[in-house]
Parts: sequence; C-alpha cells; structure tokens
Amino acid sequence: MARGCFQKWQSFDARTDAGPVAGVERARDCLTPDFAAKLTGTAGPGGGVDGTDGGRDDPQADRAWQELRAAGTRSVVTVLAVTPVGAADTTTSGQVALLLNVRRETVSNDGQPEITVSTPAVTMLAGTDGTWRIAGADLANAAGDAPGR
Repeated sequence: MARGCFQKWQSFDARTDAGPVAGVERARDCLTPDFAAKLTGTAGPGGGVDGTDGGRDDPQADRAWQELRAAGTRSVVTVLAVTPVGAADTTTSGQVALLLNVRRETVSNDGQPEITVSTPAVTMLAGTDGTWRIAGADLANAAGDAPGR
C-alpha cells in the first residue's frame, strides 16, 4: 500500500499535470483526509507540509510549476524497498512507521535524466474499515543513506 501510494503522490509530469498538487489529488484515496488537506493547503494557512499552503495560491509555487512545465519536466518515483521502523505491534496500535528506499528519475526536454536515491519515512494509519493510508511523511531524507548508494 505505501509503495503504490507514495509513487502516485510523488511522481509528476508538468507537461500534463494541472499543477503542483496534482500528485496529491491522484493519491487522495490512499492518504488520510487530514494529511491530504495539509498537502493541498486546504487545512488553512500554513497547512502545507513545509509550512506553506502546499502550493495552492502561492505565486512562487505557481512560477516554479510554470518553469517545470516550460522545460517539459517529468519525474517518476519508484519505491525499491519498504522497511518497518521499530518493533511496534501494528495490529493493536493501527499505526506503523515505514522507511522507504526511493529512486527518482527526473527528465526535462533538454535531455539527460537525473537519478537520485533517498530514504523518506512515512507514517501509516489503519482506518476503521481496515484500510491503511499515509498519514504523514518526512521527506527530509534524515533517516540516513539509502542502501547501495
């Protein structure tokens, strides 16, 4: 679940996506409503993950998106591995922290792809229906180097 959701959320194609929150919209069904609201800026001022409004009504984000669009930038995220963090009993808590090993390949009209590897962490919560959803993410790569890097 975390693998597919993260890939939908983080991959983008500026040539066809409507804007910087298109990935969140694609992945909305596998994100908790609160987390999706934070990412899209619908949680109120400062509701975005980085303390901004998530790119909605943000002239700087709009300008950056238009630059990506003009360059034909697209980025495909592949989750190579998913590892639980800690020894929490997810059956009773309904929560699990996962460390992802992520490969991102970004390419623009000007040619050579840029490939990066990172290790973001996500928190998953089980809903009352038993469906697991991403409820939070640390994209700062603070968890350490990815294996094989």
